[in-house]
Amino acid sequence: DTISLTAGSNDAWLCADVTLTSDDDNDCTEPEDADDPNCDPNVDPNADNADGDLADAVRFLWWADDGDNVLEDNETPLPSGPMGVLNVGQTATVALADSDQNIWGTGPVPGGETRYIGKAWCFGDLTLAPVASGSAGDPTVDPGFDCDGSLLNNITQTDSFTSDISFRAVQARNNDQFQCTPPVVSPTVSPTPTPTTPTVEPT
Repeated sequence: DTISLTAGSNDAWLCADVTLTSDDDNDCTEPEDADDPNCDPNVDPNADNADGDLADAVRFLWWADDGDNVLEDNETPLPSGPMGVLNVGQTATVALADSDQNIWGTGPVPGGETRYIGKAWCFGDLTLAPVASGSAGDPTVDPGFDCDGSLLNNITQTDSFTSDISFRAVQARNNDQFQCTPPVVSPTVSPTPTPTTPTVEPT
């Protein structure tokens, strides 16, 4: 897929939020049981301990694209990996353009301009193999990555997972220090004074 993001009339900071919403074994077939002795269709797929295996086997790839949906050697891959690194209900936030970084360049996205994100997924091992920048991009010929599912077994049979992917835009004006993931500020703790014993002169 190619995702296009267009800022409105104001320059904007952009963030992406990815949330795993369910992770389910669904059923336990005989081939799946052989590879997954912990298969349990009775675990709540929306609970923190959801135990589906498909989310661990599907890897996602995102990158700052020029609109042709091909990963080129001058385009920036975003932090990505299997959805299973998240617990159900947990959200991973990726800064697309904030005061610290911009995957397409520098500063906020100018109002009225469009930026692109390439998205791909692989059921198996995903390896980056970006094509030369400036080449005539065709994702059906060479998408810029390789997907190899030859090492997978039956552990994911009947499994499913769902996720939500959303994007946020924040006006850059008057928010020049905006960060998609604000830094954690530790509270200031004043040291407890050490009690002192008064000196008493003998009379």
